[in-house]
Amino acid sequence: MSKRLFAVVLLMLSAATLAFGQGGAVKSTAQGTANGPVPSGKIAIIDSRAFGEGISEMKKQLDKLETVFQPRYKELEGMQNQLVTLDSELKNPKGDQKTLRRRLIR
Repeated sequence: MSKRLFAVVLLMLSAATLAFGQGGAVKSTAQGTANGPVPSGKIAIIDSRAFGEGISEMKKQLDKLETVFQPRYKELEGMQNQLVTLDSELKNPKGDQKTLRRRLIR
């Protein structure tokens, strides 16, 4: 009889240990990690069906902006090419110093 009583008590202790162990894990997760508390936040629902409309509208706006800024972009590309050319001429001069200075000053 004592072996049976011992087995029942052991089973109850095991069940209690498991229950408290899981409760502690749930409690620590709810309170946060070791780095700090769990931040409260908002939940958003994204309607992916609206992407088609939004993307086409965004594409129109981007195309419009591209046409507006295209001349400025071309001008900046030209300036960049000119700077690269001048830099290469400074590193490898071909000619006299006066000609090189005139080209840099303009």
